[in-house]
Amino acid sequence: MSPLMADRLPTTTRTLVADKLYAMPFPIPRDITIDRIAFWVSTAAADKSARIGIYSNGTNCYPGARLNAGGEVSVATTGQKEVVVSQSLSKGLYWFVLVSNGAPTIKASTGFLSILGHASEIDGAFAAGWRTDFTYATLPANFPDTNTISEETFHCIGFRLASLD
Repeated sequence: MSPLMADRLPTTTRTLVADKLYAMPFPIPRDITIDRIAFWVSTAAADKSARIGIYSNGTNCYPGARLNAGGEVSVATTGQKEVVVSQSLSKGLYWFVLVSNGAPTIKASTGFLSILGHASEIDGAFAAGWRTDFTYATLPANFPDTNTISEETFHCIGFRLASLD
C-alpha cells in the first residue's frame, strides 16, 4: 500500500468476533472489474486467519449466492490483507463478506449512509449489514438465512478497480 493510501485509512477500529460471518453492502453504480479485495488489520490475532469474498444480492436487501470465495489471509500480523481476484460486477448491489477464527482489530468506516436504515431508534446506530454465527471454514455457497441485522457490521473491506467495463 502506498503511503498516500495509508494516510487515508479510517481512524475507527472494530474488533471482529471469532466465528461470525459479516456482510457489508456495496452498491456498484456501473459495470466494473475488480482485481483485489482487502482490509486492514490494526491489532493482530496470533495464529489466526480470515476469509473475504463477494456475494450477489438475494431478496429483500439480503446476501444471496457466493460469487467469489476470495481467499484466506493471516491476521497474525498488522497491515493490509488482500486477496487477488478477477471479478466482473454489473451495476447493482453486492455484499462483501468477512469471517475470522480470531478476534483481530481492523480499520473500519462508520461515516456512511446505510441502505438498511437504523437498527432501532432513529438516533441509534445504523443497521450497517448482516451478521450470523458461522464456524470458520470456506465461505458457504449461499449466505446463511438468519435475518439478523447488525449494528456491529461495518464497512471495512475495500476493493481495487481493474477496469471500467
